[in-house]
This record gives sequence, structure tokens and C-alpha cells, in this order.
Amino acid sequence: PVVYRRIGGAPAAIHRAARRRWHRFFMARADAVVAVADAVRAETLALFRLEPARVVTIPNAVEPSRVQGADRAVARAELGLPADSPVVLSLGALSWEKDPLGAVEASAPARAADGTVVHLFVGDGPLRDPLEERVRRCGAEASVRVLPGRADVAAVLAAADVLLFTSRSDGMEGMPAVIIEAGLAGRATVAVDVAGVGEVIEHDETGVLVAHPADVGDALVALLDDPARVRALGAAARDRCEAAFTIEAVAPRYADVLARLVRR
Repeated sequence: PVVYRRIGGAPAAIHRAARRRWHRFFMARADAVVAVADAVRAETLALFRLEPARVVTIPNAVEPSRVQGADRAVARAELGLPADSPVVLSLGALSWEKDPLGAVEASAPARAADGTVVHLFVGDGPLRDPLEERVRRCGAEASVRVLPGRADVAAVLAAADVLLFTSRSDGMEGMPAVIIEAGLAGRATVAVDVAGVGEVIEHDETGVLVAHPADVGDALVALLDDPARVRALGAAARDRCEAAFTIEAVAPRYADVLARLVRR
């Protein structure tokens, strides 16, 4: 049996008839299609016209030990961050669909409202040089740090207060693992509500969702202005992600799909 796993939305090229038919040709021959979010499943059914019974949603998962247990003070010292400043984190690829240039603009109101706020970028990608140039042009070197990708995700998350997720609505997101990682680390997220983001974040319960990128800045200012709310959302995010998005919670759902296919 063959299981086809869809981890994100279809790029624009696949929406064209020839490409769409080619992808459907392979998907139609799979015994089951797994989508990582209900949003991805809905697109799969609409775009490729597959039988609904053959397409199931199984969310992404993260092993908690990868992102928990780091010491906040030690992590901040190693990353060269102030001990007491609010830290906003953008974690992941510096690529077009993640919109790091939009993220640095979104954090500007928060950095202007509180001169101690630091926006930390950790990642690599084709937009690294443009991002660093934007920071220099804005004179924001003191409040925006751009670090290369790191393996110690737990330390990076421990050093942060809030995750900022500004992925483009016309990108190819599925269910971003970075939001699950932040939740498991007890960090709230401010995010644009695209694809499966809203299937991880419960608005005003475990994080803050906004409909449009233009609204991110105000949402971030409001959240950072209430440290108690930051902590409460982070604690609720940890509870939710530990219940729904760990390897222990998700792996049995794959086992069920595979066992059913083998029996059939």
C-alpha cells in the first residue's frame, strides 16, 4: 500500500490544468492521502477531486524533548540578549513565503512603543541579505538581531517571549511545526491565520490570530503590553500542544491508517 502525504498547500503552478492533472495522476493511485491540516485536506479534495474517504487529516507532531528544558537565563546569555527585555522571535527559513521583511516591519510598532523590545531572527535562506540590509537602512541594529540557523531550538525558544509568524496568505503553508514547537516550549504565538495555523492556535486562548498581515503589528503591541497575558497564553499553548501535537499523540493515528490498509 502507498500513502501520499501532503504537507502544505499547492503552489500556483500546480493550479494550472496540466500540472494539476499530473499530480492527481499520482495521488489517485495512492491507497490513502494524509493531509497535515484540515485546510490542506479541503484543498486536496477541491483541487484534485479525490474520494473524501481516501483523504484523512493527521496533524504534524513534535517530540517535546527537542524544545523543552532549556534555561532561559543561560540561553539569553549565550545568544547575547538582554536579561530582562521582551524578545519577539521569528524562527525558520528566511524565504519569500515566510516573509521575514514583513515580520521586521510588523515588529516595528512594538519596538517603537517599548525601546527595550528585541526582535530575534534565527534562520537562513535567500532573504538573509535583504533582511539585514532592511535592518541597517531602518537603523534598527540595536533592536533587531539576525542569527543563522541553530540546532538548539530549545534554547532559542527559552530565550523568547512571543513567536511571531507572518507567513504569506498565498504561500504554501500546511501546519507549521514551528508553532507547535513554540507551544510545547510554553510560548504564545502572534500569527496570520493561514492554512492550518488556526488548527494549532486557539485565538485568545493559546495565542493571537489576525486575518491580515497589516494587523500583526497592533496585535503584537497589545500582547507585549500585558506580560501576564503572555504567560497565560504560553501556558495554555503548552497544554494544548502536549495533548494534541506530540509524537505520542499523533503516531497512533498513522499506525491506524497503515494497519487498515494492510488488512484491506
